[in-house]
Amino acid sequence: MLGDVNATLDHEPLADLGGCVDAADAAGAGSAGTWPASAPAAIAAPIDHVFVPRASWLVLGTAARVVDGSDHRALVARLRHR
Repeated sequence: MLGDVNATLDHEPLADLGGCVDAADAAGAGSAGTWPASAPAAIAAPIDHVFVPRASWLVLGTAARVVDGSDHRALVARLRHR
């Protein structure tokens, strides 16, 4: 699952991801903010996520990229199927 979840990992609905992992968090970049794109990533909110089943996918890395016409940074996740 991926998208603009409008919540950070410390919000209660995301406290239990079951068998899934947040790709940015698994890559060590979970604090890099995606919204608003106009703010530095260090102080922006990480509210966009890519969740993958940890048993099926290995997270190789993530990057937040500025995209024209959006107030969010796009979250790109590099994954490898296990």
